[in-house]
Amino acid sequence: MRPPFWCIMPTMTDTREIIEAWKPYCADIAAEWEAVAQREAGEPKASGCGPIYEFQTSPFPRRSNEDFCIADMRDLPEGVTEPHYHPQAVYEIYICLQGTGKIWVGRSNHLLRPGVAVVMRPNTAHYTVPYEGLVLGVINTPPFDPAHYKTLLDADPKTQVGVKFSRGFFGKVAEQARAARQLKRLASESQV
Repeated sequence: MRPPFWCIMPTMTDTREIIEAWKPYCADIAAEWEAVAQREAGEPKASGCGPIYEFQTSPFPRRSNEDFCIADMRDLPEGVTEPHYHPQAVYEIYICLQGTGKIWVGRSNHLLRPGVAVVMRPNTAHYTVPYEGLVLGVINTPPFDPAHYKTLLDADPKTQVGVKFSRGFFGKVAEQARAARQLKRLASESQV
């Protein structure tokens, strides 16, 4: 019998081990991630984080408490992902496959570049601004469940007990991302 969901929360040591297990795989597929995603996941699913390629089978069958997907953030319409969090004992780990960007996790931010890994703990708001060609490998532990994806913009703040998120600060970040995206678009059009 499988233990209750809340009993399988990883420790920081566990998340380091998860990263060390998945990093070589991510490095191996980085150059040809699109072909791997098509083979392992087929058509992507639309999400607030860009197209998501959910792998049907794990490259590591013995790691049954984890799953893997690829998040293609290269062409987000708003220039920033949907701010969200995962409740209870859900950890999400990003490993950058290609490109650059910045992720806000709680009240801190981290630059993303190939090989960088970032851990999102339970009940921690996070969102990403892709700068250039950003594609992430995403490990969820336990495996992803749509019921554990909680958006922050449309939700009642009273239901987000323990989740620190500033709508005002996010609004500024999103506005800067949209402005940068527009400038980049104008610059590429003027080169034509």
